[in-house]
Amino acid sequence: MATTGYFGLTSVGFTYLINGIEPQKDVKQPALDAVYMPKARVSEGVALAKTGAVSGCMDSSDGLSVSLYDLRRSTGYGFVVDDPPIHSLALKYAERKGLDPVSLAFNGGEEYELVFTYPPGKASKVRAALKSVGCELLNIGVVTESKEIVYRRQDKLVSIKKGGWNHFTGQK
Repeated sequence: MATTGYFGLTSVGFTYLINGIEPQKDVKQPALDAVYMPKARVSEGVALAKTGAVSGCMDSSDGLSVSLYDLRRSTGYGFVVDDPPIHSLALKYAERKGLDPVSLAFNGGEEYELVFTYPPGKASKVRAALKSVGCELLNIGVVTESKEIVYRRQDKLVSIKKGGWNHFTGQK
């Protein structure tokens, strides 16, 4: 399982805009840019589709946790996230403000990164396709037969709760 980018920076921006928890000076503008000028990963999606190697894919506009639950619904598999893709500035913000960086990464939304699965034997093909459009392959975990959606925190598996944007309630 992989993604096209890091998560949590839009959460920082929304936490500031909605809750008034101001980011550090070097974090503030990138966080606001992430909110006001999101980048859809269209060329990355086309490149991945052309490989024929991707077995499931969606954007993360509603949050990484929501994307994982939606992927589970469409593929029938669960996931273990070994390396949550937390943006370095989101991590810095969380540490300084006493917030959970994992929550910022999983439960934000509006990142528009692609979250996708592919067979391990196709990694070089997927990596090359993304590189051809200027994107790095970020492996974040594995697909499992279990329907659980968890992340590895030290030596424990911790359940990932579904917590992004809900279009029917209009709330996080």
